[in-house]
Amino acid sequence: MLIIAEGVRQVLVPFLIAGTAVLLVLLTVLIGQRLLRAAAEVRRTQVARRYRPHIDAALHGDAPIAGMVKIPIRHRGIAAGLLLSTLRLVRGSSTARAAEVAESLSLSSQWRADLNSRRWWHRSEAALALGLVHDRQSVPALIGLLEDEHEQVRAAAIDALGEIGDAAAVPALLAHMDEPTRLERTRAVQALRALGPPATGALIEYGEARPDARREVSDVLAQIGGAAAAVPLLSWSTSGNAETCAAVWRALARVGLDDRSYYHALKALNHESPAVRAAAARALTRSGREDAAPHLARRLDDEWEVAAQSARALAALGAPGLTALSQRAAAGPGLGHDLAQQMLWEQGPA
Repeated sequence: MLIIAEGVRQVLVPFLIAGTAVLLVLLTVLIGQRLLRAAAEVRRTQVARRYRPHIDAALHGDAPIAGMVKIPIRHRGIAAGLLLSTLRLVRGSSTARAAEVAESLSLSSQWRADLNSRRWWHRSEAALALGLVHDRQSVPALIGLLEDEHEQVRAAAIDALGEIGDAAAVPALLAHMDEPTRLERTRAVQALRALGPPATGALIEYGEARPDARREVSDVLAQIGGAAAAVPLLSWSTSGNAETCAAVWRALARVGLDDRSYYHALKALNHESPAVRAAAARALTRSGREDAAPHLARRLDDEWEVAAQSARALAALGAPGLTALSQRAAAGPGLGHDLAQQMLWEQGPA
């Protein structure tokens, strides 16, 4: 037994010594890495503090942009971070100045090159950066990234195109309204809204060709379409399912009603779907037509949303609407009675 124990000791002791040495080396390396990272972060913070006033002054027009070229190449990554962090908080005139700063530091050209990087996170970050500086040169490349294999890159490209606001991106963004990924579809809608009126014509054409997409198109047109969207929206109000019709009337409520759409809104108050009736009542709120009062009054005891929208519309129609509310409030208990009293109370003693 003693011989065996001695043999084990002779094997185990060197093993423990070697293992301890390896652990000490690893611990030393780990501590060294932590110290190097801490030192690098301190250095980065110092450099950022040095350049922050220069970046801010250039963005606000208090310093010449040409002076940015004095920033060393090794520090331009930090300068880019400062520039983008400011743009995420501030828009407007600062964007044009930021684009000039990015060009003077050769950041824009680097970002454009990164759109073709093998690393997906480089492509994503570059797309977002180019969107923040409204770089129109990158629009074709960003449209190409809408087909990228990585979801985050596609999302970044959609956001960037919305930020840039180039109408050339409308067809590609419209195509992504059909994406099965709800996040991408939502981002595409937000980007189209950001494009504003230039997207109206393309949206209308898309809705005409794709009846199944009219609900989403109507929601976007409600935000950006204006009067130009009224005619096609009205033609869609009598076709499609109830959800589409309700979306159309919600959009017309934002766009406004003319004589023709007013007549159709009165008809929609009798639609079989409560959602459509409620949306039609909401649209009539902006009509200003006092002769809508008796039609709306008949809906004060409808389902909750319909009745609530009708009550709001009556309150907005002036004397005839208030008269209809007073009559319903005096007629007896029920949903219409409660809503009428609430609307009259909100109008005040007058």
